[in-house]
Amino acid sequence: MTDKEDAVSEAEGADAPMLPIREVSRLTGVNAVTLRAWERRYGLLKPHRTPKGHRLYSEEHVRQIRAITDWINRGVSVSKVRKLLEESVAMPEPATGVSDDGVWDIYQHRFIAALKALNEQRLDSVFNQAMAEYPADTVIRRLFEPMLDKLQGAWQGLYGDRLEERFLENFLRTRIGLKLYNANRQSQADDGNGIMFLTLPGEVSEIELLLLSLSAASHGCKAHYLGASIPLVEIPLAAEKLQASAIVLNGNSAMDRATLSRDLLRVGQTLTVPVIIAGQSARIHQTTLAPAGFHLLLPGSDQTLASVIPDLLSGAPQSA
Repeated sequence: MTDKEDAVSEAEGADAPMLPIREVSRLTGVNAVTLRAWERRYGLLKPHRTPKGHRLYSEEHVRQIRAITDWINRGVSVSKVRKLLEESVAMPEPATGVSDDGVWDIYQHRFIAALKALNEQRLDSVFNQAMAEYPADTVIRRLFEPMLDKLQGAWQGLYGDRLEERFLENFLRTRIGLKLYNANRQSQADDGNGIMFLTLPGEVSEIELLLLSLSAASHGCKAHYLGASIPLVEIPLAAEKLQASAIVLNGNSAMDRATLSRDLLRVGQTLTVPVIIAGQSARIHQTTLAPAGFHLLLPGSDQTLASVIPDLLSGAPQSA
């Protein structure tokens, strides 16, 4: 940005309302860590600064962030977005827009090939490259979700299938776990403003739960990842000790009547924070869970965890 542009920017900023980075993150869905990276590493943004060095953003900055996000969601890597913005390239219509299917097909092919070979180093390379170039939600939506659909369709309990699934789960647990740890350390959220993540009884895979926790962390939430095998009756104790503001339970199988009515519904009645049921279990037991006040994230619906996070962390009461 030139000195002249700096002067114009400062003049515009004098009268325009300025927003702190946390508010901009809430408005745009882009977490503060990513906003800082876009500024420092790619030169995409130049926020104003307070005398103490805190970042302040104008409405124009918010528009720029949304434009950047639109390009990235269309498959343009973040390293190439600046040139498009500088050239004022108009956002293409969906019908004639930038085709990113090929990019994500390559990511999926490389990841699956590395998984088939149980090659952790190659998995790491694909994972790190995708996470460096795109927001976490985009990586989840364009890489992991379609890739898991392919893998789960191919995994038929044959020789080696279970090995691949466990290898993938352990890989994601370590990589996402590290990201959660670093994000929680940098989070500006209060200690009592986090989300607990657990599997429902009988769920043997944590892959979907790990991706949900990654999405939450990418939006600035503290993610308390507890994983599998936590008894439902101990959830209120965990929520109290962690001072959780919401709880996410993920599962993909039907629960027996005793577990559903005796444990889950009873636990839900004792909790004062929102409880979100995700996965196929939410669809299977929808008619029982929804009237009981549980929030449901149904597979294939437009609603995502990211879309309900603001309400969850604002202390919105459970629906009656």
